[in-house]
Amino acid sequence: MTRRFSATSGPEVSVIIPAYNAARTLEEPLESLVAQTHADWEALVIDDGSTDETSAVADRFAQRDPRFRVVRQPNAGVSAARNNGIAQATGEWLLFLDADDTMTPTHLELMTAALAQDNSLDAVTCGWASVSMDGYRTCTNLPDVEGDLFEHLAVDWRFAIHACLVRKSLAQEVGGFDVELCTSEDWDFWQRIARLGARFGAVRDVLAFYHMRPGSASKQARQMLVDAMKVLERGHAPDPRVPRPHPVYPDGMEKDPETLVFQRSYFLCFSAGLIVGAKGDARPLLQLMRGETNPLLEPYFVADWMVSAAIDASGRPVGEWALAWREAEPHATDFLEALESHADAPGVARRARVLAWILVRVKMADASLSHRVKALPLKAMLRLMYIKRDVVRWLGKLVGHCKQLATNSLRMMPRLYARYRKIRQRYARPESRSSLDEFFKQKADPWGYTSPYEQTKYEQTLELIPEGTQNVLEVGCAEGHFSAQLAPRVGRLVSTDISPVAVKRAAERCAEYDNTSFQTLDLAKDPIPGRFDLIVCSEVLYYLRRVQRLEAVAERFAAALEPGGQLVMAHANLTVDDPDHPGFDWSFNYGVKTIGETFAARPSLSFAEELQTPYYRVQRFKRAEDDSHRQAPAIRTVEHSPPPPEVERHMVWNGVGDRLPILTYHRIANSGSEALAPYRVSVADFEEQLRYLRDHDYHSIDLATWSQHVVFGGALPRGAVLITFDDGYRDFKDNAWPLLEEYGFSATVFLVADKIGTTNDWDAEYGETVELMDWRELRELQAAGVYFGSHTATHPWLPSLSWRQVIRELQRSKKVLEQGLGAPVDSLAYPWGAFNKPIQFLTGACGFEFGLSTAPGVCEPSHSLLALPRLDIEGTDSIESFAAKLEARASESSPSTSSQVIREPLLI
Repeated sequence: MTRRFSATSGPEVSVIIPAYNAARTLEEPLESLVAQTHADWEALVIDDGSTDETSAVADRFAQRDPRFRVVRQPNAGVSAARNNGIAQATGEWLLFLDADDTMTPTHLELMTAALAQDNSLDAVTCGWASVSMDGYRTCTNLPDVEGDLFEHLAVDWRFAIHACLVRKSLAQEVGGFDVELCTSEDWDFWQRIARLGARFGAVRDVLAFYHMRPGSASKQARQMLVDAMKVLERGHAPDPRVPRPHPVYPDGMEKDPETLVFQRSYFLCFSAGLIVGAKGDARPLLQLMRGETNPLLEPYFVADWMVSAAIDASGRPVGEWALAWREAEPHATDFLEALESHADAPGVARRARVLAWILVRVKMADASLSHRVKALPLKAMLRLMYIKRDVVRWLGKLVGHCKQLATNSLRMMPRLYARYRKIRQRYARPESRSSLDEFFKQKADPWGYTSPYEQTKYEQTLELIPEGTQNVLEVGCAEGHFSAQLAPRVGRLVSTDISPVAVKRAAERCAEYDNTSFQTLDLAKDPIPGRFDLIVCSEVLYYLRRVQRLEAVAERFAAALEPGGQLVMAHANLTVDDPDHPGFDWSFNYGVKTIGETFAARPSLSFAEELQTPYYRVQRFKRAEDDSHRQAPAIRTVEHSPPPPEVERHMVWNGVGDRLPILTYHRIANSGSEALAPYRVSVADFEEQLRYLRDHDYHSIDLATWSQHVVFGGALPRGAVLITFDDGYRDFKDNAWPLLEEYGFSATVFLVADKIGTTNDWDAEYGETVELMDWRELRELQAAGVYFGSHTATHPWLPSLSWRQVIRELQRSKKVLEQGLGAPVDSLAYPWGAFNKPIQFLTGACGFEFGLSTAPGVCEPSHSLLALPRLDIEGTDSIESFAAKLEARASESSPSTSSQVIREPLLI
């Protein structure tokens, strides 16, 4: 439960807001504080000698809400203002919020909840996003590491300042913010906090927004470069400002020349981007690099750093980013040519210019597919904020790579539209009469009422209804199949449905019963037609969508029952209700568990009896006049008939998971080259591993099932595993597939298209020539249930190719495999796991939905579908190490995908 603010006990969180001449922007961040669902906070607005109406704005909030305090000081800079706030804060935890940024209403609630769950944490971070001038989210950054962050903060800034909640005592111990730094002071502060050995937690939701505004960033660019390099050096040396460093870090991180050169190049190009975005000359920045060369400077990163900064500095709305870059490009070209000469990196200028235009289009598409933060109502903003599906962002990146690839990119848009429809459906009103009329018109008996499964459910429902009940209401009669069985048992029956078409069919089916009448009834709007001794309502209440509507209907049902009257309902078990138990993965917001609990919570209803099956439950409630009639329900497990296949395929038996281990094998053989032994698992070891998977309730899924889970939020069965084989060796058919079939697992094999039926010549230098499967064998395996994907056409090292060569490799492999197999091929395993962001983009643009890397880790929904991590199963793995790989927590086994991206040039 959220703690309420108490003036006597003091707040839990102190929010420190430095403000200098911020009258124009200050109101938004303060309003975002007032809107917090966690109320136990104080806010210190530090007016840093403003000469505009900043104090007046802050005073208005202080008069309106006693949790605000206004502190005035002579102008001393943002670091001094924050330090003043630290000194006057009374909360245990500190949050630093700039005067032009905002937070979601659940920011403090989720952050403090994470701290409450783990009292060993010293700080907690959250996701954050940039917001363009016209209100679009332009990029999303989710925490990818937690625990000890010093090795990360020693080399780079990790999060927006208001995306971290930290102990006040630690802020005081490191002396607050460095007033000598004009910029990068927040990075320096977090670096010192981490050097203490502080443990950082993570909330993987976007809770903080950084608002891009035109200003003086370009004027500070030189200073930003100077300060950033200073903080970088401090991270690799002793820091006397930290009196009690962690024993591992008294001298900072060990210097890695390659990493330091890479980071300095990043700071240089980002600062240059700020200048060229304001149409200035960035070449003088090279004087600060002291003649440092970087022959391995990659064009993609240069372009990305410069474009990101230039767009920020331009202050243009999303639709004008291409124009902004066109205006900045001459200045960027001047800088890039000077950089190429200075860094001794031939060709970097030309390739970076080409990639810059691709990235501008990518970023525009990415932003335009996001929601507008400022334009949405608060509730809608919160709903969209919790759709944590990076696939939507990925789809946007496919749209605008370049004209030649636009057609292939647009083929993915139906998936985005389907996602939109799912979102609309989740928050829509209940189904209308007209929509269900259309449904019934399309097909008679659309839900298979005559199947053994439904008929058994009807019999069990009738079992709970006393014969001779006089006055009965049936809600959701559909086409009258159950009505025809109920009518002979009761005195008078009123059968209702929202669809006039269904009501008409039901009346025709029950024409022989003169005790039955039919009428339309919309539970969301229409009154209950009278009072009844019994109400029967089955497979209907999910469609109310919202629990608030369900509660209202429960009250109306209870009010419509005569004293001693009964309510009998049958509804399905859904995974959304109870992820740890069997249930259907239907896209409703709740199932029988929530329905039963909601009705049982009504004071005028007593939960009397329940018949349980893995698929559904039949529940009986009685009208209760007071609590003396309440008693524990009688619960029985009953037999059920098997559902039709189209129903069974939506059943999830082992509960729901949210992560997927993808296992990578190459050869299953007992002998071969010693040099390639790590890539060869013996037949006996492979069988032992399959036995382990079977005995521990693992089962195979395919990539399409994972995509369904990621994109649409569908249920992923717990214990899901994806088994993959690279290269297509013949020993897969001879040794692996018979065992996979025996133990009940499927597999996906990635084929080198131009080498099918030949040998693995890419491994010739290791002294091993192994036969690959031919087309006849592949088609036989395909018919037996094996999935196939691409491993390119010739197994090249993709980052060494030009982008044209990459496209040819990908498109040829896809064409050859689809023609040979007669089926779509939508997945690619990067040879040797070598890829970079441009290759990832081009893979999607060439029509592949999935890209599999060799980055070690377990797949989570936050991973891009074009950069999925895998677990390498090696010939040296014991069964214990195999189990450890499977069971490792995702946070331990999944470094950020970006850390696995190859930093070698993509030649153009």
